[in-house]
This record gives sequence, C-alpha cells and structure tokens, in this order.
Amino acid sequence: LEATRLIRSDNRFELLPILAMTANASQSDRLDCIAAGMNDHIGKPIDMPKLIPSILALVGREFNHSERDNTVVELNRSDFTEFSSNAPLFDSLEQTLSRFGGNEAFFKKMAHEFETELNKQLQQLSDAVTKDNNAQIAAISHGLKGFSSNFGAKALANFAAYLEAQCKQGEPNAQQLSEWAERLSELAQESVLHLNDYLAESSSNEANLILQKHSNSSIDGVEHDTIMLLKQALQQSNLEAMTLIEDATNVLSHHPRWTELYSLVQTLEFDKALAVLSMIETELS
Repeated sequence: LEATRLIRSDNRFELLPILAMTANASQSDRLDCIAAGMNDHIGKPIDMPKLIPSILALVGREFNHSERDNTVVELNRSDFTEFSSNAPLFDSLEQTLSRFGGNEAFFKKMAHEFETELNKQLQQLSDAVTKDNNAQIAAISHGLKGFSSNFGAKALANFAAYLEAQCKQGEPNAQQLSEWAERLSELAQESVLHLNDYLAESSSNEANLILQKHSNSSIDGVEHDTIMLLKQALQQSNLEAMTLIEDATNVLSHHPRWTELYSLVQTLEFDKALAVLSMIETELS
C-alpha cells in the first residue's frame, strides 16, 4: 500500500495502472487497496479468467463484462483460528487448472518448479522460527498461503493461513512455533509427493502418446491443425505463439526437432522457429 501511495504522489504516474494481487480477499482489504490508489484488486489464488479481463480493462482493451466476476468474500479472522486436519490435500485438478486458464501444459511446466520454490520459503520460515520472529513468520506464512493455493495445495495453504493468524493474533511460544513449522513441513512434503505423482503419471501418458505417434508416421488431423495455428502465429509474430507452443506439447513433442522448436519460440526467435516448424511439417507429411 505504501509503495502505491509513493507512486501516486508523483504526477508522472497519475494514470499508471496498478492492480493489487494479494492473498487477502476480504472487502476491507480491497477497499484499502483502492484507497491507496490502486485501480483494481484480485485475490489469491489467482484465477486467470479473472486476472486477464482485469489487466485488459486497465490497459484499455475490450472484454466481455458478463464474464468478469471479481466478487470478494469477507473472511473473518476466526476462520483461521482452528485448522481442520480433515481438509483434502489438494483441490480438484479442474479447479487448479482454472487458475492457469485451463492450460495443462503451462501448469505442468510451472509445477516442476513447485518443490524448489517451496523449499526456499520453508527455509526462510525455519530461520524466522529460530529467531522467534512472529512478524516474519506471519509474512512468510502469508506468502506460502498464496503460493500453495495457486497450485491447489489446499491443506498446505490452510495451515499456512492458520499459522499466519496465530502469529498475528497472539504470542505463541517457541515450542508451539516449532511444532507448527514441523507440521507445515510435513504438509509440504505430502503436497510435493502428490504433485510429483501427478507429473509422473502425466509423463507416462505422454510417453504412450509418443509411442502411438511413432507407429503412424503420417500427419493426422490434430497435428495438421496444431501446425497450422502455430505457423500462422509465427508468421504474424504474434505472441500467442507462446501459448500455442505449450498446447502443442502433447501433439508434437515426439518429434526430434521439438526441443529446438520449443526453445526458439520461448526466446521469441519466430523466424527461425517458423523454419523448423516447416521442416517438422514436411517430415510428418
């Protein structure tokens, strides 16, 4: 909030769009953001169907207002003073993918970084517990809550919210903090195992698809449509190619030149990517 106030105090940035993205979803939090000078507020976990229309609106692009739902729900602090061990470990895959715009390939790419980022935050939490720094523990737990929620790790996010509330509301002793940090670490490990199982199963399914592709060397309708859409985007230097290349993973990743094509698109070398894609198309025909 203070950063926004400082930005707005400079006349040069009077019209600069500022969108709040926080783990707090209450009406009062939203009003605080607006009062500080922000244009809009999105609560975590981030839902792409809500985020994208908000960004488009702030930069003057049209979107369908009927599809936008930025409803905020008032959450009482008491909601997080008790933690339920019966909560499911993860949201459904459908719920989680909705936060990534339904793009499973993009979700899987980000999920590979889940464990690394989570371990960094857990180490920071451990250091804060050692120092008996409640304010820092609450801040780190707040970040863990939003991060976990984005990946559907419901139980981990709920316990992080519980730990945040305990550190903000009271003065937990060192033993309590140590026990809570240990429980958070256990939930983190369970969440990582769950996500890794999903990724392993998904990779196995993709491997089966690749074997099926090798058994039929001729280009099929799905491959043709995928190549045509990607080719059109590359020819127009359209950044939509970055989304299309993710969608093409399950269709074209069996090809020996896939890694080269994917890398070129990600680095925005569209002309070179177009040349490689044309070779792939020829070889599959």
